[in-house]
Amino acid sequence: ETFLSGIDKSKYNNVAALETAIAHAKTVNENALATQTEVDNEVTALTSALGNVKLTDKTKLGNMIGVYEKFIGEIDKTTYTNVEAFETALAHAKTVYNSDTATQEEVDKELEDLMTARGNMKPIVDRRITTPTCGSSARWEPTPCARR
Repeated sequence: ETFLSGIDKSKYNNVAALETAIAHAKTVNENALATQTEVDNEVTALTSALGNVKLTDKTKLGNMIGVYEKFIGEIDKTTYTNVEAFETALAHAKTVYNSDTATQEEVDKELEDLMTARGNMKPIVDRRITTPTCGSSARWEPTPCARR
């Protein structure tokens, strides 16, 4: 409990599991009929839960999610390639960002995958050649107007 009161819980993973283990251990501790085996099991569970709490910095991932949510909301999705793959990566990144159990490795991988998916989105270029009309400012020879 002292450990939990001194940390920013949003920067650590598996905090909820530790809080649950603490609550359960308190229940066993307050039970006058608890056996030594039950007490020992709670000590093991608490030690394990505490060992699973790791510092997890999700700041960059959260920032990129915000940037990319704004981006995807402002573009015409029909003018880019690989939009569906990007949206899938964005949804997955949000899941990891909101996870209480995500490890730093998972957070880092999601950030990399999200940035890769954005990099794979390319504007669709209309490559059709249009013929200029007479009087247009297009300059290429021979012009349709010059042949008349």
